[in-house]
Amino acid sequence: MKKQLFLLLAFVMTGAVAMAQNAGVWMVGGTFGISTSKTSYAYENVTQVRDKQTDFNIIPSIHYFVTDEIAVGAGIGYEFGKSLTDVEDNLYDRTNVMVFRPSMYYYVKLSDKFYYNPELYIGLKFGNVKSDLDKNTTYKRGYNRFEVGVNVLNFEFRPTEHVGLGITCGNIAYVNDKLKDVPTGNPKYDIKTSEFRFRLQDSFAFTFRYLF
Repeated sequence: MKKQLFLLLAFVMTGAVAMAQNAGVWMVGGTFGISTSKTSYAYENVTQVRDKQTDFNIIPSIHYFVTDEIAVGAGIGYEFGKSLTDVEDNLYDRTNVMVFRPSMYYYVKLSDKFYYNPELYIGLKFGNVKSDLDKNTTYKRGYNRFEVGVNVLNFEFRPTEHVGLGITCGNIAYVNDKLKDVPTGNPKYDIKTSEFRFRLQDSFAFTFRYLF
């Protein structure tokens, strides 16, 4: 099996309205991300696609510095995902959800230009999953997610007073998913899944911040 990543663009763009990182300062921004991946098998010079995935999200947010180091706030936005479920018939699952994400940042100044800023967050998602049962039939199910976690490896570099460049490369989280009205049997039933995860390589996100 050979996995090829055709496009991975997962980045966060954050604009901050602030005079300085002090208590009483507001920070307004948002996140935007898009990624695409494909998995294929190669055998005797024949390549067959086995999986394709596309994800998109946009989540505006606002935070308030309650102390010189701690900023609390929330983001509200939208996420979309599309994954291939049947290669021969070209069938997909499509996920559409609204996101509510309260969070807290803690800033530790490492030097004049470097900061360590871990983030504690709660993620709530509400929406639906539309699945292609065949080329002419689509089934819609409700979808909910609860997630609580910490982005433990958050760092920020400030080349100037107003510009910050950061990276997130580690995440610890508990995730609970609920998929409603699964059409396999009579009556329909819900599927619930839970996981505790620690991620490094697949959780990279780059950040840009502008402060003024």
